[in-house]
Amino acid sequence: MNILEDSACRIYTLHLACPVKKDLIKIPTRSNWCTHPEVFDLETFLNDMQYYLQWRCPICKKLVKYQDLIEAKDLKKYLDEGKTTLVFHKPRIVKELFDSNNEEITCEKEVIVID
Repeated sequence: MNILEDSACRIYTLHLACPVKKDLIKIPTRSNWCTHPEVFDLETFLNDMQYYLQWRCPICKKLVKYQDLIEAKDLKKYLDEGKTTLVFHKPRIVKELFDSNNEEITCEKEVIVID
């Protein structure tokens, strides 16, 4: 994951290479419990996990079960077109935030939500 920030726009780059084998993903997959946009290759994951009693997402390390795995069909479309890197741009909306005492709130962590 690569996040670059400037005052006008936020950029998020998603690489479609499997984090386990570093090969191009064939079937982009994540667990329905995962909240990250990154995906892993289903076949690689199943081959690696066949010897374990508990499976963990290779990205966020959350426990997953077979029935929790979902194919990211929106990303599969880009892989079928030969794309290996996706870049998303989202304009930054700057607002000043104040708490109930009318004191300015400082943002310590920003989350980019891709619509």
